[in-house]
Amino acid sequence: MLGPGGDFGRRDTLCHGKIQLVQVADGTCQAQAVVAELRRLRQLGVTDWSSIAVLSREHGDLARVRTLAERESIPIRWVAGRNAMPPLHQVREVNQFLAQLSSERNSFKPASELCDMAAKMFETKDNNVWTQFLNRLLEAWKKESGNAELPVQDALEFFYEACAESRREFTYGDGVTLSTVHSAKGTEFDHGLLIGPWRLPGSRKAQEEERRTFYVGLTRARKTLAVFDRKDIHPSLPEELVAPGSIQYQFTTEPGGPESIWLDYKVISLEDIHLGYPGQFGPKHRIHKALAALSPGDKLIMRSLEGNGIGLFDRSDECVARFSRTAQANWAGRIGSVREVRVLAIVRRNAEQDTQETRRERYLVQEWEIPVVEVVFADDSCG
Repeated sequence: MLGPGGDFGRRDTLCHGKIQLVQVADGTCQAQAVVAELRRLRQLGVTDWSSIAVLSREHGDLARVRTLAERESIPIRWVAGRNAMPPLHQVREVNQFLAQLSSERNSFKPASELCDMAAKMFETKDNNVWTQFLNRLLEAWKKESGNAELPVQDALEFFYEACAESRREFTYGDGVTLSTVHSAKGTEFDHGLLIGPWRLPGSRKAQEEERRTFYVGLTRARKTLAVFDRKDIHPSLPEELVAPGSIQYQFTTEPGGPESIWLDYKVISLEDIHLGYPGQFGPKHRIHKALAALSPGDKLIMRSLEGNGIGLFDRSDECVARFSRTAQANWAGRIGSVREVRVLAIVRRNAEQDTQETRRERYLVQEWEIPVVEVVFADDSCG
């Protein structure tokens, strides 16, 4: 009969299926300990990075882990944040497919035929994250419909609802999931790493709430669980886990560890973008060609515009997006800290979406595109 952790627990000579309680000095040491544990799991035969999740109470600790993981080429799946992404039905590839379906809404088609339609539309974009997203929706519809020949209108409604649901806690990337405990509710992973800080609040009511959240994090793991106890946080909830079912040890910082340049990650939402900027240029203007050439994963450059404002520029030095006034105020003093700007998606917009009639009348095109990006920047708040 297999002991705790099943077959994996038998192979794990360090834990033997017990909960790891890893003592770390602080947030920096914790990030190093997490990456060390990821490497250890890999050595034990975990080949699927997506079977691992690092869960935290706070975003900052996850950003530190991502900083070190990406330095070691460990693939990451990152949670964008609640509703940080635009409505997903507006994303270029999704919007193109839904427009095609809408033109055939009165017909009857099985899900397999819709899959063939998408494959033909995007045959040169196999590695595009949004065509992959579409494929997942199509497979879900195929399962939901039993591949029966149903009205295309039914499929349309299913896809719009799925886009709205997926947007709430959208993730991008393919690898180890880095998520807050709140965003991970309802999910499970073979291997869970729970990181802090998990402060024990003073009031009884606050303690009960914190314990419930902590418990959610503990119960996301199926096979192995490692809990990291920051010794600069006292009293803490991980201190209460010391029991016969756990193994406790202290992680020490590796000699010659990484330099303390920590990164943070921010999705620039549509609220931070001048939504009408491309619409101010005629159909033959080079901005529209530059936007059409952008794909997920492309890199842009953030810099100040001549006179006033902040823009995003492509490799040919074309300004493809401009920040809103609010975002400009937030980023004006941080441009020097930006390390990278990555395109996550291209969103389609039209003049009718503008609520002000006077602006609608001034646009020189009726439809245009807007890049949604992730900004990677140095986090000066981390010591």
